[in-house]
Amino acid sequence: LRAVLACRWILEKRTRPPVAFAELMASQLEESLKPQVERLLDLKMNAPEIKEIPKIPELNRWLDEEITSVKAQIAALPPEEPKQWDTLNRLFLNILADKP
Repeated sequence: LRAVLACRWILEKRTRPPVAFAELMASQLEESLKPQVERLLDLKMNAPEIKEIPKIPELNRWLDEEITSVKAQIAALPPEEPKQWDTLNRLFLNILADKP
């Protein structure tokens, strides 16, 4: 869930996603799913270690759809130009060579 929300954030805002899950969820998760995710978070934080919980069909369906959507959006992005590091590498090595 965090990965999908982070991908949505990056695609929408073109910035790094927040570390705080609450901020990420508030911005990227559909309102109808927030109560279900909040219940999951409550279970995770307050219940003893739980091995399995019942699936939440609505959340699983949303995740499947979003993964497909995010993959399509990423595939549609223009290819990234390869970085040319030669100049910076030479500068770095020259700086190191000047150190006693």
